Amino acid sequence: MAEQGLFYARLEDKDWKFLGRLNEPPPFDAAVVKAGYLAPYPDEDSRHGEAADRLSATLVEKEWPWALDPATAAHGHARAAEWTGPRARN
Repeated sequence: MAEQGLFYARLEDKDWKFLGRLNEPPPFDAAVVKAGYLAPYPDEDSRHGEAADRLSATLVEKEWPWALDPATAAHGHARAAEWTGPRARN
């Protein structure tokens, strides 16, 4: 796709709906998915019990390249438990 560099789309957890409406080719070279978006929804989340991998499953189904961002720097912070959500702490 890119002649002057690569465009990586950093997708949000609800972007699986948006991806499902896109046609070929994708409007990006690859997607980056935050690891927390693959974790199960915690009990207190209204989406608890729903499939947590809809974003990555949509990318796999379309055979579009993606990479996992483990966000290890944020979780390694001494005060991470104060500002990360329950799903990220799963």
